[in-house]
Amino acid sequence: MSRFFAAVLLLVTGITLILTVTFGLPRRLDTRPAAVWMFRNADGSPCATPCLFGIRPGVTPYNEALMILRQHPLTRDLALSPSITNNGVLLNGEGVAVAVRRDAYGVLASVALEINPIHLRSVTNLPYSPLRGLVYADMVAALGAPDYVEFSSVGQGPVVYSYYQAQALRFIHVRPDLEGQERLYPELPLFLVFMNRESLDTRPNLFSWIGYSSLERYFFNAPRTQ
Repeated sequence: MSRFFAAVLLLVTGITLILTVTFGLPRRLDTRPAAVWMFRNADGSPCATPCLFGIRPGVTPYNEALMILRQHPLTRDLALSPSITNNGVLLNGEGVAVAVRRDAYGVLASVALEINPIHLRSVTNLPYSPLRGLVYADMVAALGAPDYVEFSSVGQGPVVYSYYQAQALRFIHVRPDLEGQERLYPELPLFLVFMNRESLDTRPNLFSWIGYSSLERYFFNAPRTQ
């Protein structure tokens, strides 16, 4: 009889554990990296055309884009607020902001992801987002190597712009402002992702991608656009 009660206790404990894991924890992403999910539909399927969070500027109706963002695993838990321009919204998380803007015809005009935006520096109690920890290698793993890179500086300091022409995507990653470390690293933190309405035009003096290397090698060895 003791064996019977022990088996029942084990069964009840197992069921309790399953229910706790299933219903007691916050919703979590699939095991695929967040960088891959950025360029997939809300159900995890690949987008028919290049997209960001399952939506595409110039194609997706604005109201439909908002519905998709409320379903997508990377954006559905973010806090919604109007943007200061009154023609779009912000979805804010801990150190993360997704900005969407509509055009005069009710179509999505742009979508952008910013890491550690200024308007959230003093805001607390925002939902956690795995997007905050994305680095350069995540982008390459999800999309392959960029077509072109460009080295510049913004308010955050030295940065590298990475362009995916056909996908109409532009990434900005922060570079270390240290002498002797002027190179592309897989661990460069993401600062901004912006998806345009149309494929990007090729501007002069962009460097073709030659891998993780020093800026010196890029300046002297990488082919440039004309």
